[in-house]
Amino acid sequence: MAQQIDDAFLEDLGLGGLSDDKKRVLIRQLLETLQLRVGTRLSEDLTDEQLDDFERTVGDSDDSGAAAEAWLKQNHANYNEVINEEIAKLKDDLRTNLGQVMG
Repeated sequence: MAQQIDDAFLEDLGLGGLSDDKKRVLIRQLLETLQLRVGTRLSEDLTDEQLDDFERTVGDSDDSGAAAEAWLKQNHANYNEVINEEIAKLKDDLRTNLGQVMG
């Protein structure tokens, strides 16, 4: 997921002129927002048993981000589709609020 939110993503939105520090902060915030949105959407389709299994799997892992992504890819048929949809929504939100982001 992280590879889709990068300098090229910001460039596509007309945010390439931001300082490197602002880009890093914005990318981190965008990744956190994307993870929350994707997680929320995906969890709506999971059973209680699947959610319990997910929590166990991620909780037992040394790299929870990688474990979560691997589990979701394996157990949620629309994983990549949801990510792409949420990235598109995030881009739309950023375009709508571009003045605030640049300010």
